[in-house]
Amino acid sequence: MKKKGKITRALFSLLAALLLVWGQGTQSRVCAAPGTGEQTAAAVPDQEAAEIPNQGAAAAPDQMTAVVPDQAAATASDQAAAAVSAQTGTAMQAVAAVNVRTGPGAQWQSIGVLLPGQTVLVIGEDPSGWRVIDFGGMSGYVNGTYLAPAEAASAPEAAAPAVFGAGVVFIGDSRFVQMEEAVGENPCVWIAESGKGLDWFEEKGVQRADAVIGTGTRVLINLGVNDVRNIDRYISFFNRKAAEWTMRGATVYYASVNPVWTNPYVTKEQVEAFNRKLRANLSPGILWIDSYSWMQAAGLRIVDGLHYDDTTYRNLYAYYLTEGMSGAVPAGAPAALPAQAAAQPGRAEAVE
Repeated sequence: MKKKGKITRALFSLLAALLLVWGQGTQSRVCAAPGTGEQTAAAVPDQEAAEIPNQGAAAAPDQMTAVVPDQAAATASDQAAAAVSAQTGTAMQAVAAVNVRTGPGAQWQSIGVLLPGQTVLVIGEDPSGWRVIDFGGMSGYVNGTYLAPAEAASAPEAAAPAVFGAGVVFIGDSRFVQMEEAVGENPCVWIAESGKGLDWFEEKGVQRADAVIGTGTRVLINLGVNDVRNIDRYISFFNRKAAEWTMRGATVYYASVNPVWTNPYVTKEQVEAFNRKLRANLSPGILWIDSYSWMQAAGLRIVDGLHYDDTTYRNLYAYYLTEGMSGAVPAGAPAALPAQAAAQPGRAEAVE
């Protein structure tokens, strides 16, 4: 009996131990449940998945959008409005051809153009980012995106002043070559070669023109007598170039191809057809000078069927610079009656 009692007590002790272990396991699972304040290794991932994204991913963007940018924008605006640009008094270069305007924006009038690599003196900055430059003694505005620190200029004194265009630029062929000789000393720039036309100007002449055309330049073109067959190319090329020169601040004129006499190269009818089509198709930004009609009314002397005597050249030169330019009309406008500018109207003489 004693032995059986011992076995019974051992079984009860074992059962009590098993009950104690089971109870601890149940308590552990209850403590791990959400909301108890206890955290176990199994509970943390659930909280990270459920709570942290809600607090971090949802709340933080709202705060960033509503608070941070508004504060930053207000601060930048206040600083820009109260301070002069850090680039004040600094030599900078244009990285591309860019307009110089009267105010900070593309809606303001262009007063000229900076060419790629041209160095200017930056004297201030608008809050919009447009730089204020010294442009030939007056203030101009340039989009700051197109300016970079000057490569060779270490001090403001090294900055090259803005270059304004030449006063008057004549572009033509042998007739302008001879006109320049007949006129003698004069302040104009002459870009002309005998026997040449559009091919020459596209390859060589335009480079010389681009180098001198700028703000205030009056450009007078009189090409075509040597290659009237290229009329469509003339229209396309000079519409494009005139827009570019106008953007620089120049005024562009095209003078009609002037009268011819009997010669083996071009006829009167071809010249007149060239003039009609050219005038009708040039852009309105090009001003048309009907020197053909003026010369027929004023009188002229042709020496070889194509060229004129010195007196005719000097009269034509004076006409271009006075009545011609002042009375020019946009290309494509209805033709007006020719100006009556000289004695013996309608007189044309051929000199052998």
